[in-house]
Amino acid sequence: MSSHIPLVVTLGESMIRYSPKGFARLEQVQELEMRVAGAESNVAIACARLGLRAVWISKLTDNALGRFLERSIAHHGVDTSNVVWTNQHRVGTYYIEFGSPPRPTRVLYDRAHSAFSHMDVGEVKWKAIRQADLFHLTGITPALSPSCEKVAIQAMHEAKEAGAWVSFDVNYRSKLWSSVAAARARLGECLGLADIAFISNQEAEIIFGLTGSDEDVLREVRQLCPHTVVLKRPDGAVALHENAVYRAGVYETQTVDPIGTGDAFAAGFIFGLLTSGMVRPKAPAQKEKLQALQRALEYAAGLAALKRTIPGDVAAISRSELEELFHGHGSRIQR
Repeated sequence: MSSHIPLVVTLGESMIRYSPKGFARLEQVQELEMRVAGAESNVAIACARLGLRAVWISKLTDNALGRFLERSIAHHGVDTSNVVWTNQHRVGTYYIEFGSPPRPTRVLYDRAHSAFSHMDVGEVKWKAIRQADLFHLTGITPALSPSCEKVAIQAMHEAKEAGAWVSFDVNYRSKLWSSVAAARARLGECLGLADIAFISNQEAEIIFGLTGSDEDVLREVRQLCPHTVVLKRPDGAVALHENAVYRAGVYETQTVDPIGTGDAFAAGFIFGLLTSGMVRPKAPAQKEKLQALQRALEYAAGLAALKRTIPGDVAAISRSELEELFHGHGSRIQR
């Protein structure tokens, strides 16, 4: 592997996550756990912990909550120097009430008028994005406000023009969009700018009306994203690159906290690609490219499984722990 350590840059909102301990109801408790939550920062943290260089770009209110978020993310080795600070607006929050069947897990968002939702294209430090080997974004960002939509689209253009890969996770949140039609238009535009797209089978059906076999859905999505498409399913994942199809199953786990699993999956895939020599598009030979894509899919499945065993949104996993899983030592007691 090259001595060059790939740089992953993400841009998005992070919030404070509050949750009751165990399976208590919000209306019952007097104490709440406080954690960091945010799709793009989750990916940046996971990549940094796996040994990549990671930068997170955002906008935060300069108060105790904003500083808590920034310090918590930087603690994992993420470069937070490109965060924009403001004395206006607020830090977004959300509350999660874990359920046990048949009672579902419920999420209550309180993120309106957050500092990040007011981020403008003139505030972004574009140099970091232009230096990236890979830029990662999710569909949450363009859904937050018209200004965030402009920032998201501009960021993808900046990354592509600088020669970086663009990774995009659809990450559909129905409560953030005015309609499915609005989501379809904006997310379709983002997919068109992406080199790597992550979408679940449910998202493909809800947003784009796509059903049928995995291969049929993948090929339909690839009309929007003409490069690499990864379809996430409850029973595994399927990727399509050029005319080759790749598959990976899921690891059986005792799920402690499912939130953040999709972000861990994306980070694992990104890590697998970038550490296989695929730093720039069309760089490796065809055989190496095929091997890298299969390895990336397996890393994605592994990191997603490990994340489910950890409370909170963040995949606090090291590269050695991920490698141990592949060598069959993941369930043993480490002494």
